[in-house]
Amino acid sequence: MSTQAQVSTPTAREIRIERTFNAPRSRVWRAMTDPALLAQWWCRGNPLVIERFEFEKGGHWRFVEHGPDGVHGFEGRFRRIEPEAVIEQTFEWDGMPGHVSVERMTLEDLGDGRTRMVTVALFTTEEDRDGMLHSGMEGGMNQSYAALDGVLAAALDEAAATPARITGASVRPLAPMPCLMFPKGGAEAAAAQYVEMYQSIGQPAALGAMTHYTETGRDTHGQAAGAVLSVRFNLAGMEFLAFNGGPPAAFSDATSMMVLCDTQAELDHFFDRLVDGGKPQMCGWVNDRFGVCWQVAPRRLMEMICDPDPAAVQRATAAFMEMRRFDLAALERAFAGEG
Repeated sequence: MSTQAQVSTPTAREIRIERTFNAPRSRVWRAMTDPALLAQWWCRGNPLVIERFEFEKGGHWRFVEHGPDGVHGFEGRFRRIEPEAVIEQTFEWDGMPGHVSVERMTLEDLGDGRTRMVTVALFTTEEDRDGMLHSGMEGGMNQSYAALDGVLAAALDEAAATPARITGASVRPLAPMPCLMFPKGGAEAAAAQYVEMYQSIGQPAALGAMTHYTETGRDTHGQAAGAVLSVRFNLAGMEFLAFNGGPPAAFSDATSMMVLCDTQAELDHFFDRLVDGGKPQMCGWVNDRFGVCWQVAPRRLMEMICDPDPAAVQRATAAFMEMRRFDLAALERAFAGEG
């Protein structure tokens, strides 16, 4: 039995992959859907962090591979699941944001303890397909499937008990910190509101260090000693600095804080909190009471507008262009062409 996957291009926008595994279909299915087992083979033996794995229709998955050539993130949504038979999902690599493919994997029981897997990936353009073909995907994929052979040959319960782990980063990250400048004051009130807005929906958020003006430089900054200069705060793992003072310039709609939500309840929560004392705009944009511009949008919308089906993209775009507050159910209906 060949241990190499067979790769072909049925159409100008498709890649077809076929591979046979020496294991029953139920065993292959488990190795492909149990996160602890996925971590053993999915990224060619490199350490893998599974940040999300919501194995249900519409569920979000995100894997981050820590390899010798750097850190690579991959994510998508499950679109169709038939137990032990079919998984259809979207696929996007952090290195090429907006280039989304749709993958449909089927498992066939060959009746002799072997399972045939066939995956067809549909890309938005022929160029995207060719870019994937020339990316080295075939070699990496065969390495992953060889690792899967090893998982299938082992005791699955033992393999699941010892998932791959990250041992530590070798490079200190130098992530940028967005600074919100409040020339008329209000930094501490804004930071407190944003933190409470996240905490009240169960999202991690916290106020950080606060600094104050001193007499030094008062002739320049004009602030009384002891007045709040800056407040650091964290929203869902991202650091911000709110700063009182600076040039008398208002916030601009050219820069906004985007919140990508998974549910209508999340969309409503953030929109309602931000529009209180603020001003709503079209397409989910809101100027809050401090003048800061936000966009509260469905994460699903990002996938819709990058879908390989141009008619579905057009329907979704036409629907959201008419919305102030996003209606996720209405977007899904428009995307699917239902009514």
